Amino acid sequence: MILRLFTILLISSFILRTVRNLLFQSYLWQLKEYRLDRMLSYLKTTQGRKVILNPLSLIKWVLIVIGLTVIIYSYFVIGSIESSGFLILILYLLFWFIWCFEGIKSVWVLIKGGWRLPKFTVKIWLILMTSSVITFSWVYLENFGFFLTYGPLLDKLLTSVIIVSVMVLNLASWLIKKIIVILAKRKIERTKNLIVIGITGSYGKTSTKEYLSTILSSRYKVLKTEGYNNTEVAVALTILKQLNSSHEVFIVEMGAYKKGEIKAICDIVHPQVGIITGINQQHLELFGTLEKTIAAKFELIKGLRKQGKAIFNLNNKYVRKMYENAQIERKDLSVYGFSEKESYKVISIRPDCMIFELIYKKEKIKCQVNLYGEQNIENVIGASFTALLLGFSILEVKSAVKKLKPPIHTMRLFQGKNGRLFIDDTFNSNPDGVLAALKYLTLFRQKKYLVLTPLIELGKEALKIHEMIGEKAAVSGVSIFLTNPNYFNTFRGIAKIYKDEELPKSGVILFEGKEAGKILKNYV
Repeated sequence: MILRLFTILLISSFILRTVRNLLFQSYLWQLKEYRLDRMLSYLKTTQGRKVILNPLSLIKWVLIVIGLTVIIYSYFVIGSIESSGFLILILYLLFWFIWCFEGIKSVWVLIKGGWRLPKFTVKIWLILMTSSVITFSWVYLENFGFFLTYGPLLDKLLTSVIIVSVMVLNLASWLIKKIIVILAKRKIERTKNLIVIGITGSYGKTSTKEYLSTILSSRYKVLKTEGYNNTEVAVALTILKQLNSSHEVFIVEMGAYKKGEIKAICDIVHPQVGIITGINQQHLELFGTLEKTIAAKFELIKGLRKQGKAIFNLNNKYVRKMYENAQIERKDLSVYGFSEKESYKVISIRPDCMIFELIYKKEKIKCQVNLYGEQNIENVIGASFTALLLGFSILEVKSAVKKLKPPIHTMRLFQGKNGRLFIDDTFNSNPDGVLAALKYLTLFRQKKYLVLTPLIELGKEALKIHEMIGEKAAVSGVSIFLTNPNYFNTFRGIAKIYKDEELPKSGVILFEGKEAGKILKNYV
């Protein structure tokens, strides 16, 4: 009876811990867009290392190595495995007890807060099914002995099985994407008189896109890429699903993790207008160097049509360098920002709005936008300046910017429980964005807090940037809650790791990054 109960517990525990692990790893691959470079970058972080080097995983590897050593020694040196049978049984028992512990823990996590789950797309279902067929093959074969004997290997091979599944499906996805891209190219080529505007940069892309769409919509029928849809295939799908003959303007956000990806998007849409919003260390680990980041973003300028317009934000020193390089190749260049061709002056930055003077040619006009954070003025000016170049009057632009609203999860201020003020800036974090948001917090007199998802893919600049964030927070009187242990030691005592505790019941709380967004949901 006891043996039967232990057997049921063992099988149930193995299934539970394996399903949880399978779902979590699938979630990670989906989060990293099924890209090996992004996954490897994640595994270098403190959080990532804990995934592969957690104590239970290391113990299981030690047990497997000891077991294989004993079996090989017994077989080849002693000539019989039977003499080591008791030791091998002990190793198996230890492995089985770990499974039971993991199974019970999986149930506890599920009851307490839930497992990390991927979004269940076709690709995720295929990964889950192919991995499950291999890992749970003993169930289909009704071979319990196979499970007892090879279960430890099935346990440790799960990650490899998922990787192979992802790589094989990536190959199939690549072929499907090529077909989608070809169809999208044919469709957009048939669309006459369509103004295509490309926007790229390390930050500010989405906000500038949203603001420009609002302004241009006062005169044109506008189509834009939505949310994170800034890859080659995402742009192609937008064309196939949404573009029609009534559209007059197509605003395309262009993202990239390496050279060639923006060029691929330009080869589809052939933009007439290209906007460079800003360059920083975002995704530096994937690009390698800032020079390579600049070269990748410059593909938008190279991809413009002959009679196109290139627009640069000269407030950013790296974009200024791009502008200088572009002058060698093109003459149709425009700039905005603080420069010899000044395009705006900040008049007033308030917690609930901003007032600035828009300057274009010899005209000046005072504008007010109900947006939060001085960093948003750059994005508004980029959008406004583009509209002016497309023939809008300065009065039309002033009227349109009054209607601007913060994009979803981007510097949105709202009242929480107990009089707390929450700022939702969880759409996407980057170094300049976090520092600018901290500057915005200084406008408030209440106690100030930052719930921060440590930034990723910053390469060798990561420690320096997190130290800068910590120093800025300390000077601004901001206490920090980190959503994971990455770079915890760089904050020198002003931060602690958030652990399902209640946030302060008063003050202003800024949420930065996707993990911070999940915490925010608990308070809304």
